[in-house]
Amino acid sequence: MTSIYIRTGLATAHCAIGTTGIVGRVDRETAKAICIESHTRNGKAVTAWFPKKALKHEHATGGTDFYSLAKWFTATGWTRTFIELTADSSSIAA
Repeated sequence: MTSIYIRTGLATAHCAIGTTGIVGRVDRETAKAICIESHTRNGKAVTAWFPKKALKHEHATGGTDFYSLAKWFTATGWTRTFIELTADSSSIAA
């Protein structure tokens, strides 16, 4: 299975940058959508479907494909809950 990272948020301020994203793997795939499996903060495996056209491929490194969400995409229902349960944040400041 392919490892995947989907950036769901990005913020910058002065000398700092912060990102939020989902780390997971491609569980299933159709012609129009990808099912991502990730884990909640307490270790439960969960899945959600994302339309392929909502995922903008940025690059691939070390067996992981990196994507960002299209600006027009608004997660609703379970997909929104999936993002809230599985997204991790990281930041760096200079």
